[in-house]
Amino acid sequence: MRVLVTGGNGYLGRAACEALKKAGHVIGIIDVETGRLSEKDTWIRGDLTDHYDAAKAIDVVNPDVVLHLAGCCSVSDSVSFPGVYWRHNVCATSNLCEELLRRYSSSAIVLASSCSVYKEHRDKLSEDWIKEPASPYGMTKLASEMVAESFKPLGLATIVLRFFNLAGAY
Repeated sequence: MRVLVTGGNGYLGRAACEALKKAGHVIGIIDVETGRLSEKDTWIRGDLTDHYDAAKAIDVVNPDVVLHLAGCCSVSDSVSFPGVYWRHNVCATSNLCEELLRRYSSSAIVLASSCSVYKEHRDKLSEDWIKEPASPYGMTKLASEMVAESFKPLGLATIVLRFFNLAGAY
């Protein structure tokens, strides 16, 4: 399978790319920074807030699925710079979805979201918990989910993964 990994140079992106390659998939990566993976990987240096860069990545990789990991991820920075978070988390997701469906009548995207979409709590959490983000970061992650979901009727299969704290030795 051909997989376009957005944010492939980040912590989670690098680990995902290595796992996908180990499983035999062909990967292409778009990131604002050039990579740390193999020279054999297809790298597109680009910014998904630009429709042209999103389109270029899709055209170069011709993906069966997109693993969308790109975005801004600091709760404290989102309070200081909310506009940056709305552009990079929401507008970029919208651009990617639009460009995918402009090229394919159906496609699939796996979207990285966050537990920050939920209302703060002390109880055991379930997916049915109230979605009430407490920060601009959480708001943009919830909005990104809604953007991707809005493309479902047009043929975009969508899976949302709400991560909690990522940790590991990668």
